[in-house]
Amino acid sequence: MTQASGASGKTAPPAPTGRSATKYLVIVGAATYFFWISLYLYVPVLPLQARELGANLEMVGLVIAAYAIGQILLRIPVGVGSDIIGRKPFAVAALVLAALGALWLGLAPNPWSLFAARTLTGIAAAGWVAISVLFASYYSPDKSSRAMAVLMSVNTLSLVTATFVGGIVAEYFGNLSTFYGASGMGFAGAMLLLIAPEPRIAKTARYSLLTLVNVIKTPLLLRVAAIAITLQFVTFGVNFGFLPIHA
Repeated sequence: MTQASGASGKTAPPAPTGRSATKYLVIVGAATYFFWISLYLYVPVLPLQARELGANLEMVGLVIAAYAIGQILLRIPVGVGSDIIGRKPFAVAALVLAALGALWLGLAPNPWSLFAARTLTGIAAAGWVAISVLFASYYSPDKSSRAMAVLMSVNTLSLVTATFVGGIVAEYFGNLSTFYGASGMGFAGAMLLLIAPEPRIAKTARYSLLTLVNVIKTPLLLRVAAIAITLQFVTFGVNFGFLPIHA
């Protein structure tokens, strides 16, 4: 197996060049922007919504933590599947699930339904790996660092926009409006990704459980992961968790 498309017998198109590449970079970049908007537009009011549905502070913590469940379980499988099958199907699915999860959050009648819906948005967030690699595939391999820099800039801009605008939208139109707005953004991003072709994958690595174990045991990876865990705890436990309630 040398290509992701080998299993289906079809050959993916080569990477676009020139104006075509620029056009598709803009499209995938816009879809990425919508992806993060769909996941974060309602974040400033999510703990407040949980309280309104009767959740105690312990349950609020569970709702916030649910976002990580899908990512813990699916980030690695999504990455492997993207290399084997292709990145675009996972990227489109991520946006659709983000939209459905946001809609479910808005319609949730109780805290446990909110918990389940937030878990679904975490599954959607696991698709970030497919979206990021799809975006980078429009660059030549020697410009992968530039691709990641551009994509992380889009990511940061969308998070700032979503959390700022989400609070304003909730103030004027109510908490539920942020969930429905996020759902619309997710579906819009999925439609955009359907326009962009997926460049050919040059080669696909063969995977084994031993390879995965060796990667997980890498000392540098473990140290960076520990730092990331601390950052995530502060971000979601404080900023996106209980700070909105106490503020």
